[in-house]
Amino acid sequence: MSDWEFETPEDPPERNTAVEAIEARLEVSAERALLAQEAMRAAERELSSLVKEAVTTGILVPKVAALARVTTDDIHRVLEKGGLY
Repeated sequence: MSDWEFETPEDPPERNTAVEAIEARLEVSAERALLAQEAMRAAERELSSLVKEAVTTGILVPKVAALARVTTDDIHRVLEKGGLY
């Protein structure tokens, strides 16, 4: 037998459906996490733009900061607890 030849078993190895199911769920979970991360970045950019716009239009900085803080607190609450309440 040369270096490039190998023997293949006559019967394919048994599939472990439980392992395959977990692997599929892990893959979906990773995809969801990536989408959530992208959404969080988009929300952060939007919030940054809104803060600049609010300050430019004359809304008091403390009020803008308070509103922005409420938004970021909501985001963190959703991430930590899975919901707002």
